[in-house]
Amino acid sequence: MPRFKKIKFDGATVTLEWTDGGRKWEKVEVFTGRELPHPDFTAALAACVPVVLDLLELPDEYAHGMTVRGVSLSVDDEGHEGAVVTCLKALDAVPAPLVLNTPHVSTRENAEGEPSMPDALGDALETIKREAQCYLAGGKRAQADLFSDAEIDAAEAAGV
Repeated sequence: MPRFKKIKFDGATVTLEWTDGGRKWEKVEVFTGRELPHPDFTAALAACVPVVLDLLELPDEYAHGMTVRGVSLSVDDEGHEGAVVTCLKALDAVPAPLVLNTPHVSTRENAEGEPSMPDALGDALETIKREAQCYLAGGKRAQADLFSDAEIDAAEAAGV
């Protein structure tokens, strides 16, 4: 799986940015897809909302009108993963949403010996990365497949 740097969905376009680089060089690639993602992709992003509320010390009611638009991912020199989650919060008084970014959280242990990244966010990020990989591979989109994977495999084996 590529090492994703950014995974975003603005409601119409999926943008995936990843790298295959090492410590001395980095090749960054960007994929933009205008085909809607599978509902599992959007559900994985939405699963971050409770964690975002907790990180930003916001009340649960604030979840109404909040949409996770993307995650920015990092890995430090020692292999500790980090993330920033970007959300939009619909506002009643103005037509533009409020943009909220979490602080950078990491699997690196802090002074208390605990990572700043909550386990729930780490789990959600793994699901988001897996869904992004499925989207990138072309096999999982909002439009349902006409045939199951088993049917496609059987047809290919039969030479159809």
